[in-house]
Amino acid sequence: MLNLYTVNLAENKAGNLVGEWISLPTEKETIDAHLNAVLGINKGILIHDYESSFPIEVGEYDDIYELNRIMQYLERVAESERQIIALIAKTKRLELEQVIQVHQDGKYMAFNCHSLNELGHYLNDEGFLSYEIPKEVVDFVDMEKLAANWLSTGEYIDLSDIGYYITY
Repeated sequence: MLNLYTVNLAENKAGNLVGEWISLPTEKETIDAHLNAVLGINKGILIHDYESSFPIEVGEYDDIYELNRIMQYLERVAESERQIIALIAKTKRLELEQVIQVHQDGKYMAFNCHSLNELGHYLNDEGFLSYEIPKEVVDFVDMEKLAANWLSTGEYIDLSDIGYYITY
């Protein structure tokens, strides 16, 4: 999920590229062994490059143990949940740590709908509205406006082009 190329900071400053790749998530002992192999007797480490399946930005001096903790969390959640976390992070430009907090708090809802009309019907059918629209008049209700009004009560992301509305 996250591959890091870490280099020895002292060697890097001297113009030498001494480093190795490590894949996260992994065990703490694997990180310890990796850091010992890259660092030798020096104390500084630098993240020189990275590859990720998430819209995550990794800084040169980010804490590898903290990045590992985030990746361990993401590994535990279902693939559909990882997609939602990634969509929120990418769309709202939040730090992945903030998005994980939103996810852990459960303060979001994801609706697999491709249009406001479809979302309006879903909200009505599943009881998300504070009222029930009788079946005999539901065809006369502007479900797009109903859904837009419902969404306007909070923050949401319109990803209907790929089949999602996410509120949080």
